[in-house]
Amino acid sequence: MLKNRSHKNEQLLYAIPEVAKILNISPSAIKKLVQEKRFPAPIEFTPYLKRWKKEDIDDVVAGKYALPKKKAKTPLRRVQRA
Repeated sequence: MLKNRSHKNEQLLYAIPEVAKILNISPSAIKKLVQEKRFPAPIEFTPYLKRWKKEDIDDVVAGKYALPKKKAKTPLRRVQRA
């Protein structure tokens, strides 16, 4: 049986769905921010396997990066037909 051991040098990595959930923004918004260099770049293991370091996401949460503000949703209005 293997025991879960944590090492001091071990880093926690997040996939894009986890980052999106933590920050409450869409994965496509994260990709766009990375392209605009307004968000930390992920570690790219392969073209399809990218992960963000926990420390980088903690910096984003702490406000070290300016994230876009969400627009308030306007309520739908009923259209009155004549």
